[in-house]
Amino acid sequence: MHQMNKVHEEVVNDLQKLLTLVEKERSEEYAYYFEHLARLSIQQKVREGYSWSPVHIKDTGFGLGDYPYIKIENKLTESSHQFSAGKQVKIYNSANAKEFAIGAVHYVEGNTMKIVFMLDDLPDWMEESKLTVDVLFDDKTYKEMEKALHTVINAKNCRLAELANICYGHAPIEPPADITYYHNEMLNESQNSAVSAIINTNDLTIIHGPPGTGKTTTLVSAIHEMVKRGDQI
Repeated sequence: MHQMNKVHEEVVNDLQKLLTLVEKERSEEYAYYFEHLARLSIQQKVREGYSWSPVHIKDTGFGLGDYPYIKIENKLTESSHQFSAGKQVKIYNSANAKEFAIGAVHYVEGNTMKIVFMLDDLPDWMEESKLTVDVLFDDKTYKEMEKALHTVINAKNCRLAELANICYGHAPIEPPADITYYHNEMLNESQNSAVSAIINTNDLTIIHGPPGTGKTTTLVSAIHEMVKRGDQI
């Protein structure tokens, strides 16, 4: 085990540059998103997958935490769209956009979507109006990237600090004391070699390959084998 008290200064500087780039990318995408949508009609937003319109409310109720929800049905059968579980959406009266509510997508199944609102009750206009739903700008990915970078930058006296320094070449990879050769008849030679590399490393193994080459299958096999060996994942 390497003795690394904190992340090397050069690594910190590089990660801070990445933070700046992540924020710049977020700002650029945010600006493009709203400038682009502002130029589109409802029909164009529907065609590009940013909106469902018109929608029909199939069901309403109260779920976890007694927050209200609606289940809506998209009358149009668009082949693709931007809606998915967890994304924030804006539902509004198509004839009067001042009447709107912000909610979160619980799930999307075909042309049906369930939306949960952090409200005491659903507004009355939802039952009477011709409704449109827009997907809002989603920056969760950026927040996760920033959180991860800050976590590594501030790592001290822990394994994460060691691994950060190893990844950037400021600490050597510790060779394994013993070599274990792994073989699974369900895997090909390259996959078995990759699993062997994973279970024999003390620090870091990088698995790479084009789409469809079995990376996920390889990782699942490696995790299964490490659990059998009593390693912590």
